[in-house]
Amino acid sequence: MIQMKKKLSKINIKQKKSYAIGLTKKQLITCIILLISGVFIVMGIVIPVAQGNLHFLVVISSSMDPTIRSGDVIVVRSIRPEDVHVNDVITYKHILENRVRYITHRVINITKERVEGKEKSIIFFQTKGDANENPDSYKVSEENLIGKLIFLIPLIGYLINFIHQTIGLLIFIYIPGTIIIFIEIKKIIKIVKKP
Repeated sequence: MIQMKKKLSKINIKQKKSYAIGLTKKQLITCIILLISGVFIVMGIVIPVAQGNLHFLVVISSSMDPTIRSGDVIVVRSIRPEDVHVNDVITYKHILENRVRYITHRVINITKERVEGKEKSIIFFQTKGDANENPDSYKVSEENLIGKLIFLIPLIGYLINFIHQTIGLLIFIYIPGTIIIFIEIKKIIKIVKKP
């Protein structure tokens, strides 16, 4: 009987081995990994987005096929004009028919030109879509540069565009929201009716 108690106490000691905060070694390692991942997400995505240095854009044309396809989401990081090189893929503002459009094309040439009324020379980028035969008919001023492509997420843009439509809002937001509210109301009524 005494021998049995000793075995049980040894088993319990092994099973209950934990650290100061009451976690097992596996749980502690998992928490540390999640904490480090969270720090990287905040530093790498949340802070740059909040500062306006990181932009997520949905591609709506096929001018950059096959590199970037319609429906992809591109992630663009703000960059100094001096740090742009030939062959980089950049996103810039282009005003066409009184509308600002964001265009993402490849840089094929960079020039520095004096502009009347400006003290220093301005950098201009000649761009071209990978799927286009000819370069764009205009030069992009450094003032219109948004940033440089850092990576893309294939096809997610279709889902994002769908959610922004009335039917998408209905399917992904309003109906699930209504169901959740209905379930919670039923729970509250059930709790209130309990004696």
